[in-house]
Amino acid sequence: MGVEYVYYSNKGGLGIITQNENIDNLVNKTTTSVLGKEINPNDKTDMFGFYTAPMAFVGMLKDKPNCMVFHAGSDDNMFDSIDYYYCLYRIAEDRLCNSYSELTARDFIFVNNKWK
Repeated sequence: MGVEYVYYSNKGGLGIITQNENIDNLVNKTTTSVLGKEINPNDKTDMFGFYTAPMAFVGMLKDKPNCMVFHAGSDDNMFDSIDYYYCLYRIAEDRLCNSYSELTARDFIFVNNKWK
């Protein structure tokens, strides 16, 4: 399988699934900032309530430099190691975008301590 870009169902948004593959080939391990807080690779964050649980920030996609990548989890068995990632576009310090398909996206802005 290698690397596959997917759109998770139930409005999960853009993601990446890797099977026995290292994501380092796709990601620049660079620091970014959201709401004035620096986020470094391997930092765990819920993006100020955007996600329901903290996820590890991996870096920014090489082919989409404004797209943040978060490690959502792994599924390991005797034969394969499968990793799941979420991708979230950083538009500005207080503005994010989640892509639901090639033609559909939702803009989120941080207002009154909530993503709206």
